[in-house]
Amino acid sequence: RVGSVVVNKTGSITPPPNCTVNMTSGQNDIDNNPSGTSFCLTGVHNWSLTPKSGDTIAGDNTAVLDGGNSTADAIVGTSNASNVIISNIEIRNYRTDGDAIGAIHSADGSASHWLLQNLNVHDNGAQFSGTWYGAGADLGPSWTVTGGSYNNNREEGLTNGGGAANLKVNGVEMGWNGYSSDAHNAPGTSCGHESGGAKFSGHDTQGIIVQNSNVHDNACMGLWTDINAGGINFNNNTITNNGNNGIQIEISHSASITNNTISGNGFKTSGNLSLVSCGSSFGSGIFFSDTGQGLDGVKTNSTISGNTVSGNCNGITLADGISTGDCSSNCGEMVNTTVNGNTISGSTSSLANNQTGYSEGDGDNDGTAGNSFANNTYTGGMTFCGFNC
Repeated sequence: RVGSVVVNKTGSITPPPNCTVNMTSGQNDIDNNPSGTSFCLTGVHNWSLTPKSGDTIAGDNTAVLDGGNSTADAIVGTSNASNVIISNIEIRNYRTDGDAIGAIHSADGSASHWLLQNLNVHDNGAQFSGTWYGAGADLGPSWTVTGGSYNNNREEGLTNGGGAANLKVNGVEMGWNGYSSDAHNAPGTSCGHESGGAKFSGHDTQGIIVQNSNVHDNACMGLWTDINAGGINFNNNTITNNGNNGIQIEISHSASITNNTISGNGFKTSGNLSLVSCGSSFGSGIFFSDTGQGLDGVKTNSTISGNTVSGNCNGITLADGISTGDCSSNCGEMVNTTVNGNTISGSTSSLANNQTGYSEGDGDNDGTAGNSFANNTYTGGMTFCGFNC
């Protein structure tokens, strides 16, 4: 037990039945109460709050934190503040403080075991030197996000802060992120950089679960991992109408992509949000790039199975030699991935490429290095191009 917050043996957090302090002056209330206080939040406020360990900030149906497009952070996790619960609050219009920084901000990577529960986090971010940055939340180590929505943020809905291992996202909506405005007619930043429903990256980002979530209509990728992220489990999600790849696993390892429904992705891959042909690799329902061998050179296994992939510009693509510019000489090989038991249907759009298979980009012809396609069903014009895409 930490204050009024109960932490069970597995490290998950059980919210207290009620709060004990009405929050009326923002950070002053937190500063003047001990760690582990449960705060009630009502009404609309332009506050930036830094909780103490064990604190709960719980809103009612009127609770809004509104940054007025000038305040950078809504909630900040720092100074080893752990086991914090933030629930039932609308968080909007925070400027954020730069690239891949959220309105809910894990500032120094030391704040662990937070629970973000049933939050409505939207329209956060700002323009810096002509590029729009800002996420709904950048998560710290062992954070859990359950319920709620992270929509219309200028860069992505969710991302990770420093040292963000063991992340869990369950039953969350991530939609319309990565646009420069709510008109959804121009991307905020490059699809090759940092944009979409969620992006998790870094060698210290190991253990990522996203499940039972709705990821839709983002300007670029739906779900994205990069730069030696590992222990990835994306399952039972619905991923639709994202501008580029529905799921992108890039320079990562140990991924399990199972039982997702993935459709209508990849028709705006040029980044200008006009419909384009997706070519031989990008615009896939599921896209693996240079995945399977980590920065330390160790090869690991990944699985893509049981997914229903339909109406995307391409189906399921394994691509070698696409992302090696971001990578040391020890990694950047597309190896040890099994694509098994998926249902992959083509798109009727004239812009679709309708291919599933392996694309060799760096000329070393290592496509058979543990990669395989077996027991998949191809319908609706989808072509299995094997290891010659």
